[in-house]
Amino acid sequence: MHDAKSNLSKLIEEVLAGESVTIARAGLPLVDLTPHAPRKPQPGFMSHLIVSNMTEEEEQAFFAPEPWDPWAGEDATKW
Repeated sequence: MHDAKSNLSKLIEEVLAGESVTIARAGLPLVDLTPHAPRKPQPGFMSHLIVSNMTEEEEQAFFAPEPWDPWAGEDATKW
């Protein structure tokens, strides 16, 4: 264990190079050093927080774009 503390930087470099490193105490293996694998982003990882009671048809009708008339309610004769 003391040797591992003294040579931790060297052991980390070995692990990053692909070697397997096991730290032992009194000849019994205690810890295996492994490189950290970066996590991939999960699309929709918070989707369980959204609850919808609408059917797919209702959602399409609700979110459908509405035609917009910028002159609605205006008197066009004054322009």
